[in-house]
Amino acid sequence: MKNIVVLSLILLVVTSCSKDDSPHEEINETPTGLKLVQEKTISIENGTEKVVHLSEYTYYDTGKLREVENTTENGTFVSTYIYTDQAIKVEYSNGGYWEFIQQGDLIVSSSLYSDDDDSYPTCFKYEYNTDEVLISREEIKGENFSCFVKYINYINGNHQTIEDNCNNLRIKNEFDTAKNPSYTLGIDAIIKSSGMSKNNEKKIVSYYLTQGTKSTDSLTYNYNENNYPVERKVYRNGTLKFRTEYTYN
Repeated sequence: MKNIVVLSLILLVVTSCSKDDSPHEEINETPTGLKLVQEKTISIENGTEKVVHLSEYTYYDTGKLREVENTTENGTFVSTYIYTDQAIKVEYSNGGYWEFIQQGDLIVSSSLYSDDDDSYPTCFKYEYNTDEVLISREEIKGENFSCFVKYINYINGNHQTIEDNCNNLRIKNEFDTAKNPSYTLGIDAIIKSSGMSKNNEKKIVSYYLTQGTKSTDSLTYNYNENNYPVERKVYRNGTLKFRTEYTYN
């Protein structure tokens, strides 16, 4: 499920608009008051459905994300967002926190702490091109380990190719032209630094370079009147494996 819940796995903090070539414009113009409030992911095995991940979102009066309550079979934990000048801190109820440093509209670095006394956090550095498009994320662990995720072929707000040498993985994406619900959360700088695209993936081909194998996910959607997904179905190598329900308010 790694490539389907890419935001959750990259950020650990949360678990798209008609195409536009202007990189400096706001990625999504969210209708006033429209916010993602619940995201429910359901697995399908031999015709049996099971809820495997439930995320519920709450917001400050400013419209910025306040808390995400994530529930899985392992229990429930809460991510709380705290905003200060040029920094965003995400505190986790099960321990640790993630601090993001912002310059203007861009996240330039972040540090992930496993607990409050962690002296060796995992650090990230982000590189953007002159159009403020993410092109690289470096992951640094201690003094002796560093790896990169490269974002290639950025077209109409979407990352078509991702080269992930941290996991020895190459991903090729195709997109729809609808709005990505992640951009209703009010944390655009963090979403952008995660490599999240403007629209929604409709095909993901993952090449596992170590094993020499690949998998293909095809995604279909139902949309609301604002052109946001209300349901996503994920077919892995032709078999329906997951569906996700989105609720807005």
